[in-house]
Amino acid sequence: MIKFFKKINLKLLAKMLVMKTIFFFLLIIFNSLYLPLFVKKNSEIEVPFFVGKRVEECLEIKKKINCNIKFIESSFFQEKIPEGTILSQYPKPQNLVKSDRIITLTKNTKKQKWILFPDICENRIRNAYVVLKNLELSLNEIIYVEDVTDGVVLRCENLLGEEIKANQKILLGDKVNLVVGLKNPSSLISVPKILKEDLTSIREYLLGIYLDLGEVSYIESGNHTSGDIISQNPTPRKKVSPGTKIYLILAK
Repeated sequence: MIKFFKKINLKLLAKMLVMKTIFFFLLIIFNSLYLPLFVKKNSEIEVPFFVGKRVEECLEIKKKINCNIKFIESSFFQEKIPEGTILSQYPKPQNLVKSDRIITLTKNTKKQKWILFPDICENRIRNAYVVLKNLELSLNEIIYVEDVTDGVVLRCENLLGEEIKANQKILLGDKVNLVVGLKNPSSLISVPKILKEDLTSIREYLLGIYLDLGEVSYIESGNHTSGDIISQNPTPRKKVSPGTKIYLILAK
């Protein structure tokens, strides 16, 4: 009888040892494979200072803190700053962000480029904006004047108010003002509610209804996912004048 119980105890002990071995083996796998991924995904880093550094220096910083960076070129060349120097960054330095967040770095472009200004007079304002954007020219301001050609570009100007004519040489990245006709410039426009899915072409959309996009800022918000629209100003359905800018606050 005693031998019988001894055999049972030995079998139980053997099973327990096997189960413990399997448990520790699985624990080792979890710690070595899944835990680092989980920690990395949920960890935060402090955004370093990249502005003023060269691309090579930024890549060295990337290796040290294991962050994600993306380089884009500035629209125009700044002569007093060496080529490839970082001019701006987003998010800003010292912000706490998720370790997998992409940090966008704008570097000084290689050289100045001259292009021929397109013939966009007599185009609808929305189409004119798309043409300027594709040529890497910056739309600065819309000036609305009374005219029978409703929503059509009448004149293009530089920041000094001087006319820019079609096929005139202009620097890549220069800012352009558009003079646009409206039958009734004093009429009021109802502000639409901006949706998250509208953001990719938001300025194009707003220009099409004679409004414009103001500053877009980002804040931390535990109640929203990244890219959600937290607020807009002016608010939806408010009546505003043509050319009014809509300011947005988005979640980081």
